[in-house]
Amino acid sequence: MRTALSTLLFVCFLTGCEVFSFLGSGDRQDHIGTVGEAIELKIGDRVTIEEAGLVLTFERLVEDSRCPFDVVCFWEGRGVIRVVLAFGDSRESADLTTHGFLEGDADHVDRKGYRIRFVELKPYPASAGSISHGQYRAVMKVERLEG
Repeated sequence: MRTALSTLLFVCFLTGCEVFSFLGSGDRQDHIGTVGEAIELKIGDRVTIEEAGLVLTFERLVEDSRCPFDVVCFWEGRGVIRVVLAFGDSRESADLTTHGFLEGDADHVDRKGYRIRFVELKPYPASAGSISHGQYRAVMKVERLEG
């Protein structure tokens, strides 16, 4: 058992796998939000929007290929996160993208009369240094759809 775990951790180290990214820093927080309010979540945090009957969780960082602010890049890159949407007993996950959209990417999902929008991924990368998973924050906003 110990050898298998050591091997798994070594392979993850070599490949840069994000096995532990969904755990965040281990101090998950539950928030209460309102429709129309921007809320900042760290990995693992969740927010309850009672008016919408929604519990939204920032499950994990999928990708951060954004071009550092102090570098000139051919492509701006993108930040992708996975969120879990829970409306009562119904749960689904969705990958949301900041910008630099590729086919099939979106910065929002529309469900049950509401738009769940990924506003920003913080912090923005710089060429010096790297961002640890515990530093990432997703700014999310839930808005009522008209009509």
